[in-house]
Order: sequence, then C-alpha cells, then structure tokens
Amino acid sequence: MKVAILSTPVCPYTVDIIKHFKANDFVIDAVIIEQDIRKKYSKNELIFRNAHDKFNRKFKKYSLSRRITRRVWDNLVPKFIKNYIQKNIETIPIIKKVATKNFAEQNGVPVFSTKKHSGEDVKKFLIENKIDYLLLASSNWLLKEPLLGTDLYKIISIHPGLLPKYKGLDSLQWTIKEGGKIGNTAFFVNKDLDGGAILKFYEEPILEGDSTAIIQRRMTSKKPEIYLDILKGLENKSIIPKKQSGSEKPLQPMSFEQLLEVEHILQERIEKQKL
Repeated sequence: MKVAILSTPVCPYTVDIIKHFKANDFVIDAVIIEQDIRKKYSKNELIFRNAHDKFNRKFKKYSLSRRITRRVWDNLVPKFIKNYIQKNIETIPIIKKVATKNFAEQNGVPVFSTKKHSGEDVKKFLIENKIDYLLLASSNWLLKEPLLGTDLYKIISIHPGLLPKYKGLDSLQWTIKEGGKIGNTAFFVNKDLDGGAILKFYEEPILEGDSTAIIQRRMTSKKPEIYLDILKGLENKSIIPKKQSGSEKPLQPMSFEQLLEVEHILQERIEKQKL
C-alpha cells in the first residue's frame, strides 16, 4: 500500500499525520503541496467565513495577534505577494519553520509541488508512483477532474459530521442543534460534496467544559489516528465502503445568530448530562 497526502504549504494537520504515521511505523510515500492561492469564494462560503469570523472574535477563539495577522493577510496583502510567499515559504527565514515542505523532507517524505491539486500533473505523478490512497489534509479548492477521473487510486477525507445526514458546512453545529451524534466520518471523495462512499464513523463524546470550538479542535486532533485506522481497515478488509444514496443535500451555513444559539444549546446539553 502506497500513501500520499494532499496539503497546502502551511498545514499543521499534515505535520501531525506524518508524526503519527512515523510513530506507528507506517510509511508516507509523498506529500503533494498545492501552491496557488484561491481568490474567489461561493456565496455560501462567504456566509460561513463572515459568520465564523464574527463568532470567533466574540469568543476570542484565537489570540489577538493571530486575528490581526489573518485580517491583514486576507484584506491587505496583494495576491502577487501571497503567491510569492506560498511558493517560497520554505526559504523565508521568519516563517520557514512552519513550512510543510521542510517538515516533510526533514522526515524523509518526498514532496511534489503543484499549482492545484486537481491537475493532470498530479494525476500523472500518482499513477507513475503507483499511489493507492490519498489523504486529504488540506486543499484550497474542492477536488475535481482530472484528479477524480480514475479508479487507480482513492482519495480519503474526514468530515466533521455523521454522513450522509450532515453534509456541507457547519455540520458540527447542525448536529448539536438537532441533538444528533457528534463525530467524524471517513469517506472516499467523489465529484459530489461529501457524497462519496462512507468508510467509518467515529463518535465524539461531549465533555464537561466543552464549547463548539473545543469539540472541533478535539475532533481535528484525531484525524491522524483515524486516517491510520482507515488504511489498516482497508488493507485487512475489515472496513467495507458503503455507497451513499445521493438523496441527502448539503446543509446551509449558519448565520452568526444561529451559531450563538448552538453554543447555548450545547451548554444546556452539558448541564443535562450532569443530572
């Protein structure tokens, strides 16, 4: 079994996957880094970003320095400078220590750089190197043809919600609002949003002191072990992919007011658990 990771130039999840796999003597055969920067977003993505930015500022989810840095990066830095930084991040003294490429190469993992993951060059690289599975750590765009146009490899992603019921954005928040089971679903990526064959659901408990942000971080932190478990299950055939019907539609992103409501519902749920 040969495995590669799809990543952006700075991706803590990729670093964590490499660390976890190395600790468990499981080889990563390549990291494929997407260098181009996305400029345009859909209406739903903009609603999602704006609502969460406002929510994160209210609850101080990130440090002040990180919030300022992101606002400067998003709104003030010209695209040509962003492109330069993305393509040369491993050589820029102040930020090269967070470069995915540097960490991968330091740990003996080959790196392949590309403009976009969904390109003919990536597909050719995967076929020539006989990659069996791709782990989606991060990408700036939804994956599409020609990357998806073959059965010679499979792309595995982890969605923070129970599929197929909670597709799309704010799946964790909708789960909490509706009182559903919280957790990550591993699945194969196809052309439909969160619509590929389901591999396994990993339920996440609600703990005292939790907030939506804390649950999200905890679920994200478990992705490396989930990826490893899925690969082992596919290898020994203990995990059998289950196709989705395709009838369930992606959920709409929540407004700022809805996010506040969900936080209140979560705290009520935690209080009930104490009784």
